[in-house]
This record gives sequence, structure tokens and C-alpha cells, in this order.
Amino acid sequence: MDQNLYNLHMQVLSDSTYSYKQKKGMLHQVRKLTPADQNRWNFRFVLIPIMAIALTIPIYVLFQMAKGVNMGDITIPEALVSLGSTALGALAAFFTHYVRSQEETPQGTHDRGPGPGPNAITPTNTLDASEESSSTSV
Repeated sequence: MDQNLYNLHMQVLSDSTYSYKQKKGMLHQVRKLTPADQNRWNFRFVLIPIMAIALTIPIYVLFQMAKGVNMGDITIPEALVSLGSTALGALAAFFTHYVRSQEETPQGTHDRGPGPGPNAITPTNTLDASEESSSTSV
């Protein structure tokens, strides 16, 4: 939490002129000032439904096994497979971004050096219109 927000938080808590309900309301307003990436509930609102969707395939298979269907005879509907794989991809992207954002600098702020890298394509072999027409008419 930012130091200024922390100080504001402590001022509200230490002020004895306000009632408990008033302090709770003020702290709720202070909490809204924090950036979205510091609010742990934002992550939970996203992750819980995605994890529930990703778990639909194992739950479907277990449900079919409980009904007495042989393991080799269970066919998973394509819609369920596509939803589950999309949810797993979203989870992977989310966790990769979360880990990467803690390790690296924000996008666009790191130094990439003086120019293009050694494998960069540079326009050195360009043909003008007269050379291009003569090379194609052979």
C-alpha cells in the first residue's frame, strides 16, 4: 500500500471522534483509492469462475464413472473440451503475467539498446521499379 494511503488509514483508525460505523465507512473509501492490482478480491473474482470452468472436464468424467460408464466408453463433448481448454489457457496466461509482472519492469520501460538486434531485417536489398520489371521478364 502506498505510504500516503497507509498514513491516511492510520489517521482514521486513531481518531477517537468518529464512531465505529463512521470509521468503517471512511476506511472503505480509503480502500477504494488503492490501485486495482493491490485488491486481492479482484483476482479472486476472476480466478474462481475460471477454475470452476476448468474443473468441468474432471467433474464430468467422475460423474460418468459414478453412473457406471466404463472409462473407455466416456466421450467428452467438444463444447466442454473447448471451454475447459480455454479456461486452462486463461489461467496459464493469468499466472504467467502475475509472476512476470513481479520479476520485470513494466512494459515499455526497459532499455532495448541503441538499435535493432543482430537478427533484425533491414531493407538493404531493395529493388526500384526498373530493376524489378527487368528481373521478372526473363
